[in-house]
Amino acid sequence: MNSFVAARTLTEYPRGSHRWSLLILTVLASILGAYDFQLAPLLPILLPYLHMSHTAYGAFITFTVLISGISAFFGGPLADRYGRVLIIDVCLGLITALLFLNVLITNIVTFVILRLLMGIVAGLTAGAGAALIRDMSPRLSRALAFGLLTIGPVGANFLSNYVAGATLPIYHTWQSQIWIMGFFAIAMYIPIVLWLCDLSPELRMQIMKTEIQALAAEGRLPSASELPSSTGDAFRRLLGHMEVWLLVIGITANLTLYFAIQGFGPLMFTEAFHYSPAEAARMNEYFWLANLAALVLTGLVSDRLQTRKPIAIFGGILASILMAWWIPKFGTEMPRA
Repeated sequence: MNSFVAARTLTEYPRGSHRWSLLILTVLASILGAYDFQLAPLLPILLPYLHMSHTAYGAFITFTVLISGISAFFGGPLADRYGRVLIIDVCLGLITALLFLNVLITNIVTFVILRLLMGIVAGLTAGAGAALIRDMSPRLSRALAFGLLTIGPVGANFLSNYVAGATLPIYHTWQSQIWIMGFFAIAMYIPIVLWLCDLSPELRMQIMKTEIQALAAEGRLPSASELPSSTGDAFRRLLGHMEVWLLVIGITANLTLYFAIQGFGPLMFTEAFHYSPAEAARMNEYFWLANLAALVLTGLVSDRLQTRKPIAIFGGILASILMAWWIPKFGTEMPRA
């Protein structure tokens, strides 16, 4: 293990095309971690097979997200101790193996056990993947960096809906989609396990010192009394700021649309608008494709203007207006365009 970590650890900060290639590999790892969980395009045929209600499925994915969140608390320290790339490689390999085992699902019990195991393993990679993208991102392009991080789950949603829309008319079964997803996952996993690298702890410390020097040059360096005495103290101080809770509330409200479409988008189109499962997947594919474009464009604009809040407020208002128009249309015939 030590030799593997040593071979995949950089002692000099990557530059130019090397850094961008590592950033792309990190984004690919984020896509893979989310892609293995994409069941939404299969739900119109999977839920009747399992005799599982929509309410039961909603309760299950809510519980799985909670368990993954708890798992992430343990994954961060593990990544710091053993290396981010090691945690990413091992966990993505386990998730891909568990994905293939999904073809053995025969009832609700086997479904819950397998998907819960996948959720636990995925939670372990959350901190490592986010930290690695930050390490490989330019210091002054933070919005674009977080846009690239979000490309992981959004890109996974697009890919799963695109594949389902193209192949469901041919193979018709949810098991066929699991096999297709599994082979796509292997294709993404190979370059990750071969070439993805991490920064050494000493190198990360140098970057942190450089950022501290930049703050000092701008006259924004905190005094010794203002610095936290420990990680726990820093976390408590963070939770004491009202701005943090306002961000949590705003982001949670904004993500309700994201998670509704992610979990139930194809079901909305099959049941409310009477599309076939393949057509529903294609309609969701358009949603995620537009989301991908918006992530990159918004990140570039935000970094160029060096402003965040006005863009976030504008996006939230626009999304609310579109939802107010769309929700009353449920159950009515709508033109495809």
